[in-house]
Amino acid sequence: MRYLYIFMIIINTSIYANIPILTCQENFTQLWNRSTKNDDLEAVKKTINYCKYNQYNGEKYQLLEAKIYFIENDLNKSISILNKIKSQVTLNYYKDINNTLNKFLYLYMLGVSGYMNYELQNWQITIDDMNKYLEVNYDNGCMIYLACAYSEVGMYEKSLNSFTIAYRKNQSALNAFYLASIYAEMGQVKESLHWLQITLSMDKKLKKDIKIEINFDKMRNNKRYIELMKKY
Repeated sequence: MRYLYIFMIIINTSIYANIPILTCQENFTQLWNRSTKNDDLEAVKKTINYCKYNQYNGEKYQLLEAKIYFIENDLNKSISILNKIKSQVTLNYYKDINNTLNKFLYLYMLGVSGYMNYELQNWQITIDDMNKYLEVNYDNGCMIYLACAYSEVGMYEKSLNSFTIAYRKNQSALNAFYLASIYAEMGQVKESLHWLQITLSMDKKLKKDIKIEINFDKMRNNKRYIELMKKY
């Protein structure tokens, strides 16, 4: 899968909605929400100060440091910190359902690590991180990155399965586009055209993306493909 919409992984706010307020001015949930959705460097730095004030340290503090490097686009430093955290902690600690903060941090760590490793073309690490994330919580963005990583290493059936799950969870034009693309990459033209029609019927704006997706290059002269592009 060569073409991928780049987007930040947004952790479902319901995961950490009950994290207690750390100060009277702004609570931890609000800061993390700002950080993950907007790459708000100020929010991350404020959260680090709150962690210091409330004596949160160790992997929680390191995660915030990794986030700062991530926002500043120093992916290698950020990943280095994330890898250190992953080697220090156990899965059971973070999967403790009675500890909402730990669960959120675990998911956040895996989500950001998976995203950054995808950008650096570390496909297997992306696959491992996203699978671990999805074992705990479903996120459509993580499923898409997992599917794309599978495609990059030639695991097309797993890629197709992941894209299919994503579409069933969220029947959007973009997810239909991904299905059309993976079918084209697998050489299944009929199925690809079927999903292209669904894509365009839902969102004509994706036509420009279809034109540049190299997985469709072998279909450009297909009569049905030409008809679809003219129709929409």
